[in-house]
This record gives sequence, structure tokens and C-alpha cells, in this order.
Amino acid sequence: MASHNSSCAKRPGKKTMNSELSRFRHELLLNARYAIAGVFNTLVGLAAIWAFTLLGLVPILANFLGYMLGLTVSFCTSKKFIFKSHGHISKEGLQFACAFLLSYCLNLAVLYACQTWASVHLMTNQTVAVLSYTICMYLLQRFVVFTNRESQTH
Repeated sequence: MASHNSSCAKRPGKKTMNSELSRFRHELLLNARYAIAGVFNTLVGLAAIWAFTLLGLVPILANFLGYMLGLTVSFCTSKKFIFKSHGHISKEGLQFACAFLLSYCLNLAVLYACQTWASVHLMTNQTVAVLSYTICMYLLQRFVVFTNRESQTH
């Protein structure tokens, strides 16, 4: 006579469930911090572009300087607030710049592909392109740039 317990699948223990809940909470907080920082970085960059424009800079230069300021703020918020990394600043800075360039190139490629092959509204194309940038940048920051985080167990 076979034991009833040997044929049943093993249920996850309380420790496993707590661990999964802790990981889920960590992911949720990480994504919330990423969203908050994204809004903040956007406002900083846009405010800088407006300020440089009001100071009389040509629009291209105002835009470039605003983006550079926004990118710098984005690096700092990503390193300290979102991912809480303790890695070397120059290494992470270079990786962040590369992640930005790769993500931005993906953004342009998606925009071009949408414009060329999809017959949808331009603003939809722009939105899809921005989403591709945002997802790519997040993944690169999370798994490539800021790997020396406060908590590696999550």
C-alpha cells in the first residue's frame, strides 16, 4: 500500500512563500522608484531646456544641455535612489552612457520601423519608441550597469 504523502506534490513551505513575497515586494518597490525617478528626471531635463531657452541659447544647444543635465541627474538617481549601488562611479558612469546610447538607438530603430512598416498615427509610433527605450534602459541598468547593489539576495 503506497503512502498518500509520496504521491502528492510537495507544498511550498512558509519560508519559501515569505521569500517569494519578499522578492515580489522588492520588485514592486524597485519599479516604483524607477517610475518616480523617471518623472523627476523628465521634469529636471525639461525645466533646464526651458531655462536655457529663456536665457537666449539657440534651441539645439538648449535641448542638448537640458538632456545632458537630465542624463546626469538620471545617473545619480539610478545609482543612489533606484538601485542603491555601491559600485565604482566611473565604471558605472561609462556603462550608463553606453546603456543610454544603446537604448536611444533602439528607440530610433523602433521609431523608424513603425514609421516605415506600420500604418498608425505618428504619436503612437513615438509612444512605442519611447516605451522600447524605457524598457531597454531599465533592463540594462538593472542587470548590467548597477550590479553592485545593497541587496544582492533579491
